[in-house]
Amino acid sequence: ITPLEPLTTLEELSLSRNGIAKAGGLGMLASLNTIDLSNNRLTSTEGLEVAPALEEVWLSANQIPTFEAVGTLEALPAVSCVYLEHNPVASEVDYRERLKTMLPTLTQIDAIALPRR
Repeated sequence: ITPLEPLTTLEELSLSRNGIAKAGGLGMLASLNTIDLSNNRLTSTEGLEVAPALEEVWLSANQIPTFEAVGTLEALPAVSCVYLEHNPVASEVDYRERLKTMLPTLTQIDAIALPRR
């Protein structure tokens, strides 16, 4: 995704419905806290891990197949909200429980708030 380099103070980025197959080019966006890449052609979350301020990651209706394909989200220390509905991974057994275990900082998965522990 380019050219984003001049947008170093950008906090929210919405690129839904753009046919994007790979996330990338986010390394200079140190203030980016929300990204919407819904309704694209992503098969993994690779490329998002370079934006450590991300709190909300919207990836609904892509082609993300497995939990391994979302593993790079574990590098995001502040991630609190993830939308993965309408991806093959969302049909996995114990989807929400497994995602919460992978990403213990989550407070919301898809449109459902998680109970506090």
